[in-house]
Amino acid sequence: MNPKSKSRKVALIILLGLVVATVAFWSLRPPEPVYQGKRLSVWLRELDNASLTVDSHNRAVEAVRQIGSNGVPILIEMLHSSDSWLKRKLIELAGKQSWIRFHFTTAKERRSRAFRAIEVLGPAAHAAIPTLMELLNDNDLETWPKAMICLAGIGPEAMLPLIQAMTNATPQVRGRAIIGLGMLSCNAQAAVPALVQRLESDRDDRVRACAANALGLIRKEPQVVVPNLIKNLRDANPTIRAQVALALGMYGAEAKAACSVLVELDRDEDQFVRDAAAKALKEIDSETAVEAGVQ
Repeated sequence: MNPKSKSRKVALIILLGLVVATVAFWSLRPPEPVYQGKRLSVWLRELDNASLTVDSHNRAVEAVRQIGSNGVPILIEMLHSSDSWLKRKLIELAGKQSWIRFHFTTAKERRSRAFRAIEVLGPAAHAAIPTLMELLNDNDLETWPKAMICLAGIGPEAMLPLIQAMTNATPQVRGRAIIGLGMLSCNAQAAVPALVQRLESDRDDRVRACAANALGLIRKEPQVVVPNLIKNLRDANPTIRAQVALALGMYGAEAKAACSVLVELDRDEDQFVRDAAAKALKEIDSETAVEAGVQ
């Protein structure tokens, strides 16, 4: 068989596979909402198109917002996307022929579009919280950070699931939940007691460092948080000392009680700790920093 005939045969196999896959796909997924005559998936493609003009991009953003919570079931389904054996095989075959140009939307692309739409929707996408929480367990570096950003964008409704995830058996999940709470900032005040507990007693120092940072970002309940942070300025782990110092700096003048220990840490053996202590001192009390000779 000559190469051209072989290429055509492969293309026909792909076309047949596409028909089967398309019928299966549309028969199983929920119906798509429509805005201005275009299905949600069309708007999502436009939202994902980096070559669009600003006006076109803004129209896609507005379309997603107008569709609102009606589109969330589709977005949840997209977050669960995975490429079937048939689809992976079709992608492989498509690369072996040049007769017809095929573009397959991979599961990774569909998840990425769903994340982007949820970011646009913010609190209106609250029904996606359970799925986003599941994705915090995903170790793919393009999945769990986007899930975390989406949870933070949804706002206070995501706080309780994130607090509950701080007791997860896996340190990575605990840390990711804590980072998400930090991203909620002042909206996560209710998480302060649990974050203080993580700082005090978590078995993983990376989680403890995340807790210190989140407490600084939330910047609430200084009467409770500041004494606990000061206590941890003398931790054996330099990363903890540095993160705690930076967190105290975020409290500004409310953390004046930490100044004497921070002056000591300005002479710490660890450069990162020294830099963090100096930065915190300047943010808390610039006069004390000058008197102590902090550069």
